[in-house]
Amino acid sequence: MRPASIAVVTALLFTGCQAQQAEEPAVRAPVAASSPAPVYECSGKLYAVDRLDDAVMVHFPQQARRLRRMEGASGSGYSDGQVTFRSAGQDATLSYSGHDQHCRMVTGVDPWRRAELRGVSFRGVGQEPGWYVEVAPGRNILFVGDYGNVTATAPVPPPITEPDRGITEYYAMSGEQELSVRIQRKACTDSMSGEEFEAVVHVRYGTMEYDGCGRSL
Repeated sequence: MRPASIAVVTALLFTGCQAQQAEEPAVRAPVAASSPAPVYECSGKLYAVDRLDDAVMVHFPQQARRLRRMEGASGSGYSDGQVTFRSAGQDATLSYSGHDQHCRMVTGVDPWRRAELRGVSFRGVGQEPGWYVEVAPGRNILFVGDYGNVTATAPVPPPITEPDRGITEYYAMSGEQELSVRIQRKACTDSMSGEEFEAVVHVRYGTMEYDGCGRSL
Protein backbone atom coordinates (compact mmCIF):
# COMPACT_ATOMS: atom_id res chain seq x y z
CA MET A 1 0.00 0.00 0.00
CA ARG A 2 1.29 3.44 -0.87
CA PRO A 3 0.78 6.09 1.78
CA ALA A 4 -0.66 9.42 0.73
CA SER A 5 -1.98 12.87 1.67
CA ILE A 6 -4.22 15.57 0.27
CA ALA A 7 -6.42 18.17 1.86
CA VAL A 8 -9.99 17.33 0.95
CA VAL A 9 -12.59 20.01 1.48
CA THR A 10 -15.07 18.53 3.92
CA ALA A 11 -18.48 20.13 4.46
CA LEU A 12 -20.38 23.26 3.47
CA LEU A 13 -21.92 25.43 6.19
CA PHE A 14 -25.19 23.82 7.22
CA THR A 15 -27.99 26.34 6.78
CA GLY A 16 -31.14 24.44 5.88
CA CYS A 17 -31.81 22.72 9.22
CA GLN A 18 -29.83 24.62 11.83
CA ALA A 19 -32.54 24.26 14.45
CA GLN A 20 -32.39 20.45 14.09
CA GLN A 21 -28.67 20.02 13.47
CA ALA A 22 -27.75 18.65 16.92
CA GLU A 23 -30.51 16.01 16.67
CA GLU A 24 -29.85 14.84 13.10
CA PRO A 25 -27.07 12.24 12.75
CA ALA A 26 -25.29 12.08 9.42
CA VAL A 27 -26.00 9.06 7.26
CA ARG A 28 -22.84 6.95 7.01
CA ALA A 29 -24.15 4.06 4.95
CA PRO A 30 -23.34 3.95 1.23
CA VAL A 31 -25.67 6.10 -0.85
CA ALA A 32 -26.73 4.53 -4.14
CA ALA A 33 -26.53 7.19 -6.83
CA SER A 34 -25.16 5.76 -10.07
CA SER A 35 -27.81 7.74 -11.97
CA PRO A 36 -28.05 11.52 -11.53
CA ALA A 37 -29.97 12.53 -8.41
CA PRO A 38 -32.85 14.94 -9.13
CA VAL A 39 -32.16 18.45 -7.85
CA TYR A 40 -34.94 20.59 -6.37
CA GLU A 41 -34.98 24.29 -5.59
CA CYS A 42 -36.79 24.91 -2.31
CA SER A 43 -37.12 28.50 -1.08
CA GLY A 44 -34.03 29.52 -3.02
CA LYS A 45 -31.86 26.57 -1.87
CA LEU A 46 -30.86 23.52 -3.92
CA TYR A 47 -31.21 19.95 -2.64
CA ALA A 48 -30.20 16.70 -4.36
CA VAL A 49 -32.61 13.82 -3.75
CA ASP A 50 -31.53 10.21 -4.41
CA ARG A 51 -34.41 7.86 -5.12
CA LEU A 52 -33.92 4.41 -3.55
CA ASP A 53 -36.15 1.31 -3.65
CA ASP A 54 -38.40 2.22 -0.72
CA ALA A 55 -36.94 5.54 0.36
CA VAL A 56 -35.34 8.79 -0.73
CA MET A 57 -32.10 10.35 0.46
CA VAL A 58 -32.37 14.12 0.86
CA HIS A 59 -28.93 15.74 0.92
CA PHE A 60 -28.44 18.73 3.22
CA PRO A 61 -25.09 20.57 3.25
CA GLN A 62 -23.63 18.63 6.19
CA GLN A 63 -25.62 15.41 6.18
CA ALA A 64 -28.02 13.20 4.28
CA ARG A 65 -31.43 12.15 5.62
CA ARG A 66 -32.87 8.78 4.60
CA LEU A 67 -36.64 9.10 4.45
CA ARG A 68 -38.74 5.94 4.20
CA ARG A 69 -41.95 5.69 2.21
CA MET A 70 -44.86 6.61 4.46
CA GLU A 71 -47.45 3.94 5.17
CA GLY A 72 -50.43 4.38 2.87
CA ALA A 73 -48.53 6.79 0.61
CA SER A 74 -48.71 6.28 -3.14
CA GLY A 75 -44.94 6.24 -3.45
CA SER A 76 -44.42 10.01 -3.42
CA GLY A 77 -44.46 10.61 0.36
CA TYR A 78 -41.40 9.91 2.54
CA SER A 79 -40.50 10.76 6.14
CA ASP A 80 -38.16 9.93 9.04
CA GLY A 81 -40.45 11.51 11.63
CA GLN A 82 -38.71 14.90 11.50
CA VAL A 83 -38.19 15.59 7.80
CA THR A 84 -40.85 14.86 5.16
CA PHE A 85 -40.56 14.94 1.38
CA ARG A 86 -43.53 14.67 -0.99
CA SER A 87 -43.27 14.88 -4.76
CA ALA A 88 -45.73 15.08 -7.64
CA GLY A 89 -44.23 15.38 -11.10
CA GLN A 90 -41.84 18.34 -11.19
CA ASP A 91 -43.15 19.75 -7.89
CA ALA A 92 -42.39 18.70 -4.33
CA THR A 93 -42.79 19.77 -0.70
CA LEU A 94 -39.94 19.59 1.83
CA SER A 95 -41.05 19.89 5.46
CA TYR A 96 -38.94 20.24 8.62
CA SER A 97 -38.87 22.36 11.78
CA GLY A 98 -42.61 22.94 11.39
CA HIS A 99 -42.26 24.63 7.99
CA ASP A 100 -43.35 23.51 4.52
CA GLN A 101 -41.26 24.59 1.54
CA HIS A 102 -42.54 24.37 -2.01
CA CYS A 103 -39.92 22.87 -4.31
CA ARG A 104 -39.50 22.66 -8.07
CA MET A 105 -37.22 20.23 -9.92
CA VAL A 106 -34.26 21.96 -11.59
CA THR A 107 -32.82 20.59 -14.84
CA GLY A 108 -29.41 21.08 -16.41
CA VAL A 109 -27.44 21.10 -13.13
CA ASP A 110 -23.71 20.66 -13.80
CA PRO A 111 -22.42 17.23 -12.62
CA TRP A 112 -19.82 18.92 -10.40
CA ARG A 113 -22.44 21.11 -8.73
CA ARG A 114 -24.77 18.10 -8.38
CA ALA A 115 -21.96 16.18 -6.66
CA GLU A 116 -21.31 19.10 -4.31
CA LEU A 117 -24.98 19.10 -3.32
CA ARG A 118 -24.66 15.40 -2.44
CA GLY A 119 -21.90 16.12 0.08
CA VAL A 120 -19.05 15.18 -2.27
CA SER A 121 -15.77 16.92 -1.42
CA PHE A 122 -13.61 15.40 -4.17
CA ARG A 123 -14.55 14.21 -7.66
CA GLY A 124 -12.38 12.52 -10.28
CA VAL A 125 -13.12 11.71 -13.93
CA GLY A 126 -11.47 9.76 -16.73
CA GLN A 127 -11.94 8.77 -20.36
CA GLU A 128 -11.91 5.71 -22.62
CA PRO A 129 -13.94 4.22 -21.07
CA GLY A 130 -15.66 7.12 -19.30
CA TRP A 131 -15.74 6.92 -15.51
CA TYR A 132 -16.03 9.07 -12.39
CA VAL A 133 -15.41 8.69 -8.67
CA GLU A 134 -16.85 10.76 -5.83
CA VAL A 135 -15.68 10.93 -2.21
CA ALA A 136 -18.27 12.19 0.27
CA PRO A 137 -16.76 12.36 3.80
CA GLY A 138 -18.92 10.62 6.40
CA ARG A 139 -21.06 9.15 3.65
CA ASN A 140 -19.56 7.05 0.85
CA ILE A 141 -17.19 6.57 -2.05
CA LEU A 142 -19.06 6.12 -5.33
CA PHE A 143 -17.35 4.77 -8.44
CA VAL A 144 -19.14 4.58 -11.80
CA GLY A 145 -17.09 3.06 -14.61
CA ASP A 146 -17.29 1.90 -18.21
CA TYR A 147 -19.86 4.54 -19.19
CA GLY A 148 -22.16 3.56 -16.32
CA ASN A 149 -21.99 -0.22 -16.74
CA VAL A 150 -19.94 -0.65 -13.52
CA THR A 151 -21.03 0.79 -10.17
CA ALA A 152 -19.41 0.40 -6.76
CA THR A 153 -20.09 2.07 -3.41
CA ALA A 154 -18.41 1.75 -0.04
CA PRO A 155 -18.31 3.69 3.25
CA VAL A 156 -15.43 6.19 3.27
CA PRO A 157 -12.51 4.65 5.22
CA PRO A 158 -9.83 6.67 7.02
CA PRO A 159 -7.38 7.90 4.36
CA ILE A 160 -3.79 6.75 4.15
CA THR A 161 -1.67 9.86 3.73
CA GLU A 162 1.82 11.01 2.82
CA PRO A 163 2.00 14.79 3.32
CA ASP A 164 5.33 15.46 1.62
CA ARG A 165 4.12 13.90 -1.65
CA GLY A 166 0.63 15.43 -1.55
CA ILE A 167 -1.12 12.06 -1.84
CA THR A 168 -4.21 10.56 -0.25
CA GLU A 169 -5.33 6.97 -0.76
CA TYR A 170 -8.52 5.21 0.25
CA TYR A 171 -8.91 1.42 0.49
CA ALA A 172 -12.39 -0.03 0.89
CA MET A 173 -14.46 -3.09 0.03
CA SER A 174 -17.49 -2.90 -2.24
CA GLY A 175 -19.10 -6.28 -1.87
CA GLU A 176 -16.32 -8.78 -2.54
CA GLN A 177 -14.23 -6.38 -4.64
CA GLU A 178 -11.54 -4.01 -3.39
CA LEU A 179 -12.07 -0.38 -4.32
CA SER A 180 -9.08 1.94 -3.98
CA VAL A 181 -8.77 5.61 -4.88
CA ARG A 182 -5.38 7.34 -5.04
CA ILE A 183 -5.31 11.15 -5.29
CA GLN A 184 -2.11 13.07 -5.88
CA ARG A 185 -2.02 16.84 -5.72
CA LYS A 186 -0.32 17.81 -9.00
CA ALA A 187 -1.44 19.34 -12.29
CA CYS A 188 -3.44 17.03 -14.55
CA THR A 189 -4.97 17.56 -18.01
CA ASP A 190 -8.07 15.67 -19.15
CA SER A 191 -7.13 13.57 -22.18
CA MET A 192 -10.34 14.34 -24.07
CA SER A 193 -11.44 17.86 -23.12
CA GLY A 194 -8.04 19.37 -22.34
CA GLU A 195 -9.45 20.75 -19.08
CA GLU A 196 -6.90 21.44 -16.35
CA PHE A 197 -7.34 19.87 -12.91
CA GLU A 198 -5.52 20.10 -9.58
CA ALA A 199 -4.97 16.38 -8.98
CA VAL A 200 -4.09 13.08 -10.63
CA VAL A 201 -6.51 10.24 -9.78
CA HIS A 202 -5.98 6.48 -10.00
CA VAL A 203 -8.85 4.07 -9.25
CA ARG A 204 -8.61 0.31 -8.92
CA TYR A 205 -11.78 -1.76 -8.73
CA GLY A 206 -11.19 -5.48 -8.60
CA THR A 207 -8.75 -6.22 -11.41
CA MET A 208 -9.57 -3.08 -13.40
CA GLU A 209 -7.55 0.15 -13.16
CA TYR A 210 -8.51 3.67 -14.27
CA ASP A 211 -6.47 6.87 -14.57
CA GLY A 212 -7.79 10.40 -14.75
CA CYS A 213 -7.95 13.83 -13.12
CA GLY A 214 -9.96 15.47 -10.38
CA ARG A 215 -10.46 18.37 -8.02
CA SER A 216 -11.84 19.30 -4.62
CA LEU A 217 -15.35 20.76 -4.46
